[in-house]
Amino acid sequence: MITPENTMAGMDELVRIAGEGGNQAGREPDNADRAAIAAQVLCQFAHASGLDTRGESAETMLVDLLANLMHLSDRLETQGVACLLNVAAMHHDDEVRDPG
Repeated sequence: MITPENTMAGMDELVRIAGEGGNQAGREPDNADRAAIAAQVLCQFAHASGLDTRGESAETMLVDLLANLMHLSDRLETQGVACLLNVAAMHHDDEVRDPG
């Protein structure tokens, strides 16, 4: 588990999870694959923004990425982040209920 007291473990844990993705061609990704893809994206974001060298927690990296996605949403003039988060939460809930 990632804790604020152990911020370097945040990046280590992300790298570990990113390496666990095994989405094979021809099959639907499962929740472990989805988490691995997200960890890969967050690792890339952390590297691009310098968060990976500052010892930030994974939670801080997530918050910064979400804030940047909000800025992107503004630029794209989407229906708003709150609405998008609600839809994403519904997708997540469905995937947790039916992980297959």
